[in-house]
Amino acid sequence: MMLSAKIGYILLLSNLLSCMFMGFIIPSKNSLYKIKSKNTNSSKMADSTKNIGIIFKNSIEDALKNSLNIGGFVIVFSVITGIIKDNALFHIVINKISLIIGFSRSFIEGLILGLLEVTNGCYLISSSNSSLYIKLPILSFLIAFSGLSIISQVYSYTYKHNVSIKKYILRKFIQGIISSILTIILYYVFLQTSSIFTFNDINLYSSSSLYFLILLILFVPLLLINIIRLFHSS
Repeated sequence: MMLSAKIGYILLLSNLLSCMFMGFIIPSKNSLYKIKSKNTNSSKMADSTKNIGIIFKNSIEDALKNSLNIGGFVIVFSVITGIIKDNALFHIVINKISLIIGFSRSFIEGLILGLLEVTNGCYLISSSNSSLYIKLPILSFLIAFSGLSIISQVYSYTYKHNVSIKKYILRKFIQGIISSILTIILYYVFLQTSSIFTFNDINLYSSSSLYFLILLILFVPLLLINIIRLFHSS
């Protein structure tokens, strides 16, 4: 969408690092992952009585069911997005917001629709005439947040494990903010420092600066987890 491999690397790296940050921030609760031995034993006994033909048949049925399930969510949210885009009131609100805050109409439309369906939202933002410094953090946020469409798909599989959808959405929102901050940092390091920077020319930067950046990325999560443990223990 952005027609630049460097930007793609920045978005990829910021999202991977945000996942690592969330892994350090979220406290582990062993009770969420405990499986009752009684249910486990009964399921193993049930599986042992099935032959390979039934297992193969069930696996195909489950694969088709899951594919239809995901496709259904994609279609539903695509229809919802289309209805919103064709709504006259939505266009009036977008124009008003654009005049107030000074951003382009396609940028605001992409931000709002991206919260529902990330692909369409990212396309609208990338095609807007806003500056790259503004577009990259928003794109990174939407990719990390993933949109309500993907969140609904995930929840359709995790609800049976008593996963709170409110906590999940909140944590995805926090991950989006972290990813946006990391994108701004990486933007200044890899794009603003040198206009001719390529990832093959990483030796243009002093090794001390790169080592400092790597150490900062590695040790900040450790600092955060110690702070979180302190709060949980108190």
